Amino acid sequence: MREIEFRGKTGTTKKSEWVYGYYYKVKSFFDNESADYITAIKSNHLTDFSVNEETIGQYTGMKDINGIEIYEGDIVAEKGHYVNSDRLLYQKIQWKDNYACWLRGEYQRLTPKNIERYKIVVIGNIYDNPELLKEEV
Repeated sequence: MREIEFRGKTGTTKKSEWVYGYYYKVKSFFDNESADYITAIKSNHLTDFSVNEETIGQYTGMKDINGIEIYEGDIVAEKGHYVNSDRLLYQKIQWKDNYACWLRGEYQRLTPKNIERYKIVVIGNIYDNPELLKEEV
């Protein structure tokens, strides 16, 4: 069974940070507005963080070839093919048909076999590094 974990970014300023843990949404009793939270383990106790809904991504249950956890919204590349290239080789991780995938001509499922075969590495994410998703030249 894969680990269910989410990440989200707190705040909207330079002091924002990524938090990892359990995601939940709370609807206000008074004004029907909702807020998004992630409960994380900090210093051996649970802490709730308000996070920006647009930055929430689920852990895929997979790690890249360097052991880095891969989340929805991460930008990945094939190792050795992303330095000084004029072609689009960066792809974001997204859910398609209940599978975490990236686009490589057609959608490729994120599986341990494909991670090893294509030497997948996380090089950033769409929130902190949107410039990595340049259009193909």
